[in-house]
Formats: sequence, C-alpha cells, structure tokens
Amino acid sequence: MQELSKVSLQNLGGGAVAERFDLVLREVLQNILDLNTPAKQKRSITLTVTIIPNEDRTSGQVGIDLKSKLASIKPEATIIYFGKQNGEVTATEYNPKQPRLDFIESKEIN
Repeated sequence: MQELSKVSLQNLGGGAVAERFDLVLREVLQNILDLNTPAKQKRSITLTVTIIPNEDRTSGQVGIDLKSKLASIKPEATIIYFGKQNGEVTATEYNPKQPRLDFIESKEIN
C-alpha cells in the first residue's frame, strides 16, 4: 500500500502555496529596499487557507489566498510658481522673479 504524505504548508497545493509565499515575500523585500518608501512603515503578508468539507466529511475544498500589504510611496512636496508667458497660463518650479546668480548656469524655463 502506498504511504500517504500528510498535508503541510510545504506541500499544500503541490507546493504552490510555498512557491507563492516566496513570490510575495520577494515583493515585500523589494518594497523594503525601495528608497521611495518609508523605511519604518510596516509590511505584511497574509495567508488565508479556507477549508470547506463535503457533507460526509471525507474530503474538502481548499482555498488558498496570499496577500501582501506594502509600504506606499513617500509623498513628495514642491513649490510651483504661476504666471503668464506670451499670454498663456504657465507654472514652473523655479521662481521666475528670483534673480540669477552669475556663477550658476541659467536654465531655460518652459
């Protein structure tokens, strides 16, 4: 008689659960290394296993769901200056009224 292997996290779904967990973990680790995210913000991985037994309780449907919660991109802030150029409304991050210093290369503002 063939020996049956007991269900475990490593072999559940023919190993698909462990494989998917590794993928989600990699996604979380990439998010941690992304300098555009807050370093101290929590990341999480949620594994939900749902088992629905049949009526005589000899077998059951298993649903597996893996979700990650990643850190969001850090917000950025800037100042824009509004004005008109050639009769059209325009905005720029550089203050057009700020005098240029001789030793700084002048940039053309569109």
